Amino acid sequence: MFTGLSNEQMMKQAPSIFSTEPAPDVSDRYVYLPSYEIIDELKKIDLVPFTVREGKVRAHGRAYALHEIKSRQRTHYSRAPELGELSPEISFLNSHNRTSGAIVEVALERAVCTNGMRVCDSKLDLGFRVRHSGKGRYDELVAGIKRMVEGVDKVIDVANDWEKIMLSRSQVLGFAQKAMQIKGTTLDLDVDALLTARRHADQGNTLWRVFNRLQENFTKGGIAGRTQSGRRASLKRISTLAADVEFNRKLWTAASELAAEVKPVSISVSGPLA
Repeated sequence: MFTGLSNEQMMKQAPSIFSTEPAPDVSDRYVYLPSYEIIDELKKIDLVPFTVREGKVRAHGRAYALHEIKSRQRTHYSRAPELGELSPEISFLNSHNRTSGAIVEVALERAVCTNGMRVCDSKLDLGFRVRHSGKGRYDELVAGIKRMVEGVDKVIDVANDWEKIMLSRSQVLGFAQKAMQIKGTTLDLDVDALLTARRHADQGNTLWRVFNRLQENFTKGGIAGRTQSGRRASLKRISTLAADVEFNRKLWTAASELAAEVKPVSISVSGPLA
């Protein structure tokens, strides 16, 4: 049984998790929310840290940087092997330097490609933000996590729903164009290469498979393209925590909107968490 990352392992990868105070330039109204205490709260409901990451270091060093803790059940809970061994996770994003509020979302780990996906779906009620201001914020954060965990299995139902939605060629191309807009690349990309599956299981034009191909190819990069001057170049992988979070939120939202358009009974979503 997986017991989770140790404090020593997390400290090496993301020391900001264990900061005991906020950055020195925050105001008196700033409410410090200790990430290491949230880990203890997650363990009480049988969720242990599985991966941690840290964002770019800004003023005052690593101690206050944006960081992410992804937790999952101790038994390596995984469902839907036909969809690529999906494991629901709880993602907790926080910083101590005003980079962001404390953000809790459901994420999906797909074992075959180990690319994290973010569920940005208001109707599923699987994400919320707590600001670093006001009274009772820590209790609000803990209560929200406990409430959200109860419905985490819903994301598997969405994946199953998307696997049943067959897209036309024009819909596939339109989704790829939308993904390029989300990424914001200036390269003229080879769309067929962008839609190429990296494994047999991702071949086909269901919404779930197209979504996974685009998500993986943009995340890992390496897709051939040309600059505005005509020079050959390759799409760079998404390398920063903030960019990865934002891209995955928006891509999930775009896929959900397409699902609602193609199949009205599909679950619709709102935009990224504010």
